[in-house]
Amino acid sequence: MLVKKRMLVLLLIVLKEAGPTAAAPAQTCSSSCSSTVCRCSGSDLASIPQDLPTTITTLDLWDTGITTLSQADFTRDLVT
Repeated sequence: MLVKKRMLVLLLIVLKEAGPTAAAPAQTCSSSCSSTVCRCSGSDLASIPQDLPTTITTLDLWDTGITTLSQADFTRDLVT
């Protein structure tokens, strides 16, 4: 019984420590944006970030985890 309790405590500690880091990364690349260009290339994105500046006219998605795009991914008109 003592072994089971120790294993449970160890499991709880591991889960607590891994909690926030195990979450999915935020889908953002706004730190790589100028007033008109956002370069998201090389980032591990799975979808189009929704926090993009309203002034951008170019969005670089080269070498991301995005495999498909649909019109619904864009809530604003972007010039490509």
